[in-house]
Amino acid sequence: MTTHSKGTLPLRVLFLEDSESDFDLCLRTLQMDGVSVAADRAINQEEFQQLLAKATYDIVLADYSLPGWTGLAAFQFLQAMRLDTPFILVTGSLGDELAAECMKQGISDYILKDRLTRLPNAVRQALQRKEAALALRRSESEFRSLVHRAPVGIYRSSVKEDRFLSVNPALVTMLGYASAGEVMQLKLSRDVYMNPSERKRALDDSSKQDSYIGIELNWKRKDGGQVTVRIAGRVIRDEHGETIIHEAVAEDITEQRSLEQQLRQSQKMEAVGRLAGGVAHDFNNLLMVVNSCAELTLLHASDTARVRKYADQIMAAGAKASLVTRQLLTFSRQQVFEPRVLDLNVLLRDFSKFFPHLIGEDVDVSLVTTAGPAFIRIDPGHTEQIAMNLVVNARDAMPDGGKLVIEIATADLDNGDICLDPRLPPGRYVTLAVSDTGIGMDMETKGQIFEPFFTTKETGKGTGLGLATVFGIVKQVGGCISVQSERGQGTTFTIYFPRVEEPSRPAGTSAVKSETAVRGSETVLLVEDEEGLRAITREFLESIGYNVLECGNGAEALDLMLKHKAPIDVLLTDLVMPGIHGSEIAVRLKQAHPNAKVILMSGYSDQAVQVEALGPDTLFLQKPFQLATLAQKVRSVLDAKRP
Repeated sequence: MTTHSKGTLPLRVLFLEDSESDFDLCLRTLQMDGVSVAADRAINQEEFQQLLAKATYDIVLADYSLPGWTGLAAFQFLQAMRLDTPFILVTGSLGDELAAECMKQGISDYILKDRLTRLPNAVRQALQRKEAALALRRSESEFRSLVHRAPVGIYRSSVKEDRFLSVNPALVTMLGYASAGEVMQLKLSRDVYMNPSERKRALDDSSKQDSYIGIELNWKRKDGGQVTVRIAGRVIRDEHGETIIHEAVAEDITEQRSLEQQLRQSQKMEAVGRLAGGVAHDFNNLLMVVNSCAELTLLHASDTARVRKYADQIMAAGAKASLVTRQLLTFSRQQVFEPRVLDLNVLLRDFSKFFPHLIGEDVDVSLVTTAGPAFIRIDPGHTEQIAMNLVVNARDAMPDGGKLVIEIATADLDNGDICLDPRLPPGRYVTLAVSDTGIGMDMETKGQIFEPFFTTKETGKGTGLGLATVFGIVKQVGGCISVQSERGQGTTFTIYFPRVEEPSRPAGTSAVKSETAVRGSETVLLVEDEEGLRAITREFLESIGYNVLECGNGAEALDLMLKHKAPIDVLLTDLVMPGIHGSEIAVRLKQAHPNAKVILMSGYSDQAVQVEALGPDTLFLQKPFQLATLAQKVRSVLDAKRP
């Protein structure tokens, strides 16, 4: 509403005034102040009601004392008609109590007739208040409409009362109820949250700040189904700073999360497909070597030199197959780890005997070791995996032959040294550098080489896990790996292992015990569900003097333990078997035969195991293993002194 100055529409005013002179005076006062007025006048109740029935007015100016009626009664009539027209009393006198009552009823203002100079300003203020009230109502209406029609849930909730204070239709629908009234009766922790403890966590998280966003919760529908919501909102606190009310928006992301899960499953299956192709290719090649050598052995059984050559090739193929399965288990964290302090020089010298089978004759290989020992703490099998993957990658990068240099060195890094991982702390390190003169890599390829399933090889000719496995192992031991490569300039991988002190009793992997050193006469309980492997293992142990008791499963082993009265010196059991797990067999054996030692074997474990957690009288053997290694393990665990 405007102030009705010149040039605007006239202000439509209804006067309720029985004195014509007072009416004229009020009219002139308004006009003299620049207010354009179109006025109607009623002198009693009947005329007042008739005029209101025929026209709409911007404001009513009324005397208080009228024949048979009052200005307050006129205002009450206006209210009864649900009209929000501003109403000002213009009267000769009005006591304080009556004035207070009138204002309490909702009358805009009152003006005494001997102070009419206040009238124009009072009219303007009354009109402005009406405009403000209309604007507020429009805003509230629009806001209510917005909340009512919003596609997301909007609510207010009480922390203390554990219930909703207000909800919009979208929230009602989200929770599967028929009305807001039903939802308002719910206990949040009991009826809305799938897990009551999640409400406490959500309250704790959201109350740490005045507003929050992106909190995901699992709510419960009326039918018991789950709905996943993402909420954002603000908290209202009391005078003590305690959160009392939450005002929030809840977005239903159940379908989104379901689609994401489907996408992840699809990507996983795609990755498994690529992995299966690569593994199948590698294993088929290795099986061809094994089967062919076995056939040639039968054909040339009388030629000792040929048979020995074929046996060497079978063992080399078996070693490669073992590394493929180990890298799969390492990548999926399904391997039993046996970290030890070892000299990297010794490890790689031992492993270098496989280089001719891995690389071929057209690649010139040189191994450079340090003058003194280079001790690191690592699982020996992990070192073999690292060497195998880096050497094979180097060979593949040199299809026409070339030069491969494997160099071990020591390095003292300070804060100024740069490595792939800038968080690598300063200190003493052992470095392993594998350099080739191959085709090299561009920047894009170099940026992806450590990603799982990424491979530059043809489909079906690589798992894409090699470098990802190397990266994971190196990170696990607290090191880092860097790569330098350019197209046509070859590639160098450099690994930084934390250097450790020499152990009090150096553990080397190259020491070969004599036949008499690994023989024994003790009793071994062998538990293995694979019949062929159990038969070979028994035959070998018996051939070196041990008394072997064999069982095909855990139940048989437990029964035998109780019935066998003589001591059982060592348990040799597979970890993963149908029914009773190998570790449980070990626990039960200790109860029946407290002095027994334990060797756990596994080609796969349903969860990664740290060998230190298995106890001082326990060792671990990762399948596949050489029979000579088995003999050494059995002898070492039997000879070990009790702590």
